[in-house]
Amino acid sequence: MKIVLLLIHTLLLWNIQPNNPVYWVELTAEERETVLSLKQVSPLVSDYYFERITATDDNLTERLLDVLTTKQENNGVRALHFFLFNKILMSSDGALSEMLGPYAFKVVCEDPEYILSFLRRDKSLEECYVSSIGFELYLDRDNPAFKGLSMETLKSSILKKTSNDKLTQPFLRKVEEYISQVKE
Repeated sequence: MKIVLLLIHTLLLWNIQPNNPVYWVELTAEERETVLSLKQVSPLVSDYYFERITATDDNLTERLLDVLTTKQENNGVRALHFFLFNKILMSSDGALSEMLGPYAFKVVCEDPEYILSFLRRDKSLEECYVSSIGFELYLDRDNPAFKGLSMETLKSSILKKTSNDKLTQPFLRKVEEYISQVKE
């Protein structure tokens, strides 16, 4: 019976529709265990989740961030990755926080509906995204080694994937306001 329940949980986590997003904080302990046992969960992600490694400004953390910000088809794994990326973003300082701008940019652009829906509920996390992305855009605006990060790219990437102005416009406005405050 337990195997059947585990299979049902796995199938549910795999097939949840985009209109009904799944976030890590909403999963039960059993559902979290199911996700953590999936083969799609990288050992590096597992090590960070179970605090066997910490996020710092090193190559291991860069690899972890690359994994966490790669789009996932499995909704449970997507929820785990988003949760862990947010944990790093919220707790970062110094050199680590300087690394996070392009990753935050990528996460928002790849799955704006999912990300912005959650940020709308968590204003302190939203502020972390706004400042991380805004500062990166401010720094890169005159950078000769331009990485393709710009306010225009952010807007067009988000608007291609969602037409929900109630989500997009407040976030984009906050990023623009942040950039103009940094300029002053």
